[in-house]
Amino acid sequence: MTRFFIAHLLAPSLLLASCFAAETAADRVYRSGRVFTADAQDSIAQAVAIRDGRIVYVGKNEGVVPFIGSSTKVTNLDGHFLMPGLVDGHMHPLEAGLKLQKCSLDYQSLTVAELQQRVQACLDKTKEQEPDGWLEVVSWFQESMRPAGVKTNCATLDVLKTARPIIVRSSFGHTVLANSRALALAKITKVTPDPLGGKIWRDADGKPTGLLEDSAFAVYANLIPAPTPEENIAAAKAAQQAMIAQGVTSFLDADAAAEDM
Repeated sequence: MTRFFIAHLLAPSLLLASCFAAETAADRVYRSGRVFTADAQDSIAQAVAIRDGRIVYVGKNEGVVPFIGSSTKVTNLDGHFLMPGLVDGHMHPLEAGLKLQKCSLDYQSLTVAELQQRVQACLDKTKEQEPDGWLEVVSWFQESMRPAGVKTNCATLDVLKTARPIIVRSSFGHTVLANSRALALAKITKVTPDPLGGKIWRDADGKPTGLLEDSAFAVYANLIPAPTPEENIAAAKAAQQAMIAQGVTSFLDADAAAEDM
């Protein structure tokens, strides 16, 4: 009789507890970590619970227990650091994504021989684009070439095993190095005047060296085929993955062109 009475007393409590757990269960729980809250005190918590894309709990491990249900995905941070996502207020995500799809020198400090090896490797990977497909190389840290003061010109690229037009873009965005094929297609010759806002570097005889500054390489915007819609989508996805890897969860496109939309 006593057991029956106790069971009847406990039944409503268990039912209420079950309903409470169902209502408060989070979709995801992170616990046993060092959680940077970014509050006014820069306080550190242990656990976070998320439901329907919103944070519903931040605090100690024991406090997150009621938020764990049968379908909650629980991640043990094992002491690792967790912080709010970063918001970047000035980005060019599609442009960055397109760069990720191109032959990149990765801002590295290179010798002339190393630069040539890197560009040749990109050529070898895209042999199907011979002889007329453009190769656009990006993220060239021109100022950090080794040894200090070393010069590059179109001959640097002309020795490569290709017939393709090549341009190498400086990471600072103000200089392009073009091979002879690219200069010819742009109709940049000894008699071509420097454009307003640009400079064509020349040798002692007045012949273009292949180095072009600012508006002097604007001609390539019309010569190099624009990305296809499929390439733009792939670039956007690549940019998203790169941002996620760095913890960027929100951004503002500072100069959204029509194709960005």
